Amino acid sequence: MQPALQQLQAFANGRQAGRETQADAAGLPLQVREGAGLSAYGWRGGELTSITEPDGTRFDYRYGEDGRLLEVLRDGATQVRYRYDAVGRLAAIDRDANPLAHDYDAQGRLVRTRRGDAGSWLYRWAGQRVTEARSEREASRFEHDTGGRLVGITQTVDGLALSLRQQFDAAGRLASIDFPDWGQRITFGWDTRNRPVSVRWNGAPVVRLGSDDARRLSWQQSADGQRAVTWHEAGSGRAVRQWFGHRRQVLREIELERDAQFRLVREGERRYRYDAHGRLAEADGHAYRYDACGNAAVDAELHFDRHGNVASVRRAGEERVYRYNGAHELTSLLVDGECVAHCAYDHKGRLVLKTGPAGAERYLYGPDDALLAVADGQGRPLLIVLRLPTGIVGLVDFRHDANGQARTLLCDHGGNLIHADVPLRYSPFGVPDSDGEAGLPPIFRGRLWHTELGLYRIGSRWYDPRLARFLTPDSHTGAPDDERLVNPFVPAVRQRMARARCLGEWLREPALRNRHAYCSNDPVNRFDPNGHWSFGGVLLSLLGVLWTLPNTAFGLAIEVSCLIGEVVRWLVYAVTLGHVSWQTPGFDVASSSRLDAFALVFKGGWIGSFESLLGITFGNVIFVNGEYEEHPAFKALPDPVAPPAYNGTVTIPKAQALYEHELRHVNQYSWWGPFFHLGLPLFGIYEWDVILNGYQDASLEKDAREHGGF
Repeated sequence: MQPALQQLQAFANGRQAGRETQADAAGLPLQVREGAGLSAYGWRGGELTSITEPDGTRFDYRYGEDGRLLEVLRDGATQVRYRYDAVGRLAAIDRDANPLAHDYDAQGRLVRTRRGDAGSWLYRWAGQRVTEARSEREASRFEHDTGGRLVGITQTVDGLALSLRQQFDAAGRLASIDFPDWGQRITFGWDTRNRPVSVRWNGAPVVRLGSDDARRLSWQQSADGQRAVTWHEAGSGRAVRQWFGHRRQVLREIELERDAQFRLVREGERRYRYDAHGRLAEADGHAYRYDACGNAAVDAELHFDRHGNVASVRRAGEERVYRYNGAHELTSLLVDGECVAHCAYDHKGRLVLKTGPAGAERYLYGPDDALLAVADGQGRPLLIVLRLPTGIVGLVDFRHDANGQARTLLCDHGGNLIHADVPLRYSPFGVPDSDGEAGLPPIFRGRLWHTELGLYRIGSRWYDPRLARFLTPDSHTGAPDDERLVNPFVPAVRQRMARARCLGEWLREPALRNRHAYCSNDPVNRFDPNGHWSFGGVLLSLLGVLWTLPNTAFGLAIEVSCLIGEVVRWLVYAVTLGHVSWQTPGFDVASSSRLDAFALVFKGGWIGSFESLLGITFGNVIFVNGEYEEHPAFKALPDPVAPPAYNGTVTIPKAQALYEHELRHVNQYSWWGPFFHLGLPLFGIYEWDVILNGYQDASLEKDAREHGGF
């Protein structure tokens, strides 16, 4: 077996250490013990009926005859009831706080969500695309081109509109982002392998990026002489050293060391130690402790409301009081009785307005929910974020100069801003040693620090690094009431199948039900992109060619459990039926600005004895048959290829057609998350699509062929 898979199996074994699971004859988990914590599960007819958490809290679940979830009880008292309309769509969630009700049009599209005292969201559609989402205070409008690409966003808050527009080059890559209200343009340059090589602001160069494949290094350099270089291990591609400088001055050097489970044990002068459950146990001589439910112990007095939201925190003579609306959105923060901020959000839970004694700030996002700009209360620019798929590389700062000033950011392998006129450092959980005295806000894991709040905004939740937890519970509960299983887009009759696909695996990892923990209490090696789940970014670097990307912090993203459970156990054994014919492996990177996707590619005999199976995708890892170019269907392709999805407006080289096909599966994987592939014996959405419709007629395969031309 290849060394990479041996290392992955070693990681899988390490993840199981310290966890004892008792299952019934059908393989359904009955008890899971992690250290002092014991989780127990009740089943009836293959349906989960109860969960008893390590702290003794018991949840019971009641279903209808067709498997739809009807009621959730907590310690014997009804907590939530679910109601459905005549065709089985979710109509209402009844609870004492944050009740929800959904309305649909004649085509079955969601047109309104009523959220109690938090107000309603209204949705306007054109075909199957949302063109506008509106509340009383905020509205977002979306424009698409004929190829379905999002080209314009207009956000209106309290009657004041801000907009951005995207343009694409002849190859379908993102060429520019315009802010027409401010007369500002950000342009992007790409190489022949679709890797970013430059970022310009109003035509002026801000940053150049590149890599030296022979020396296994990637670099970033600004127009004013700032430079960052990352070296990668020859055998695995893992980042092992970083260097930051300004002209001839060395600003920081970081050496990286990892253990057998791919976890960082040394990062410069800082050393890390982990407990038997993979949680951070010690850093810089500071010990971290956790309770039976996996919550970090902190030197503070915490109070929660009855919905699990952090209501107040007392620490070192200071009291912070948090106030929420009925949708559990933080609306205001009081520090020692003084209100320091009011907050408002859009239809996706993103922060769009923050007001306080120092004034107001507006936040404008791109198609992928990444923050692209900050404005003041009158709509004037404060910051434009220069962002690539690999992370933030700079800012245009208008706060002290109305004409703007370009600032290149030096960020480490984790996406942390480490120098802005003065050095910046963070605790492992993200507490900065500076509140922005250097002139730029601290940035931890690509997120801007809100100084007056002492928080980071991650997706639709606030994260407090001093508490090492989110303020509000995750709506991804890892249980039958998980919003991925019960929502307006999952018909009632499909809930049972959805639960069968994933609950068994979720329940084997009780940590998934810790609804406040940040990055499963391993902030060193994991990254949380949206406030719901985290992946092991450092782990992925062992797989090979991250060094080909200009910045490795956010190069590839895949749920670690999917990687282990599917690539090692499912692909190697199930797909090949135990008859693996390993060819000499090769490595590559596939990327597409058209699809906003990129992935690590393993080339070789990874597909076993199935000659017709040319490629398969798991998360952001693609396996392709090393001899796919000899396949008759590939040979018959024209060069270039014109994918039908773009109506003849885009052509791609024939050599990229298979990669483009598989990258469309990467898109699909990002939409469905754990539902796309689940590994045997549980099939995911992709497998059921193929089983029910056949490979050629499967909708997911058709979509991939239309976007790849093959």
